[in-house]
Amino acid sequence: MLWKIIETEFIFSLCVLLCGIIQLIGSISVPSIETGGDLMSNHSGSRMLNDVIQVLNDEEVLNTIGLQKSQQVITQIVDIASRIYDCNPGEILEGHTDYLNLCYGCFTITTNLDNGLCNSCRS
Repeated sequence: MLWKIIETEFIFSLCVLLCGIIQLIGSISVPSIETGGDLMSNHSGSRMLNDVIQVLNDEEVLNTIGLQKSQQVITQIVDIASRIYDCNPGEILEGHTDYLNLCYGCFTITTNLDNGLCNSCRS
């Protein structure tokens, strides 16, 4: 049991490190010609966070902390990444919405999802 706790703490530390890398990636984004000079969405950061969530799931970290806590943590990560670092919630949660029961559009917890979106977001 102790090794599982140590392993979980290591994986969370890795997530913190990756969030720092996402911050760096976001800070070196270049203006897009197509958008008239606006910064482009941080797709690399979004995909990296998607991979981090996959690692957390593969390593049973999400099962260890339970569904409710997993939903809470993942929602906070996606909110921070999209609000501050211009990451895309759909890209971050792609492939994870069904087992998290989490809508990527509004972060509602529901089992009624279609392609990651709840009924309200699909309307």
